[in-house]
Amino acid sequence: MDALWTLSYLSDGPDIAQERVAAEVGLVEHIVSILSNPCSLEEIVPALRTAGNLMAGDDATTQLVINANILPALRPLLDHQSATVRKEACWSLSNVLAGHAVQIRSCLDAGVMAPILHNYRNSPVEVQREASWCIANAFAGCSAQDLIMEMMDVPGLVPTLPELLSEATASSFIDLTISAYLRVLKQGENIAVEAGSDINPYIGLLMTPDAVRVIQQSAAMRG
Repeated sequence: MDALWTLSYLSDGPDIAQERVAAEVGLVEHIVSILSNPCSLEEIVPALRTAGNLMAGDDATTQLVINANILPALRPLLDHQSATVRKEACWSLSNVLAGHAVQIRSCLDAGVMAPILHNYRNSPVEVQREASWCIANAFAGCSAQDLIMEMMDVPGLVPTLPELLSEATASSFIDLTISAYLRVLKQGENIAVEAGSDINPYIGLLMTPDAVRVIQQSAAMRG
């Protein structure tokens, strides 16, 4: 347990620190092994923190951890009885979902979006906060049309965006969620064009009064 916490502290820093920890032969695989097998809460939490720190690094370090099969290990932890474990699992995944399209695809393939949404709807506020970053990151980073279509096919996921925006207080999260809005609305335009329609199917869903207010306030602050 102490060794795992030491690793979490060593990996909590600039990209070079994460690169050096991840480069230790067999270390990432051992972290994945701990998370993949039943173990005590005292081991799971620092192992999760270490994995999350590593995936908060540059794309290459994040991909190294993904290649070690971290995502199948994280998926069951989203249903863990401990809210602390669910929070750490969501935080770790938010770092992957903040990556490039291939890494977002890996998360979709691992089936994590539905349980992330469940945590946003049903967990304590500290877990909800991390789950909200997962959702906003995933939509904001979806550059490929087929990828965002799969995101939009997850039941109940798109309707969370107005809630995220209306409840947001940090400017960084507001900006991120607006980026997510733009991705979905652009896809709605594509759907309308393909259907020969002038009506974006997501306008009514996303542009709630509260969401419009936040967007207008954000635009006004930027002049």
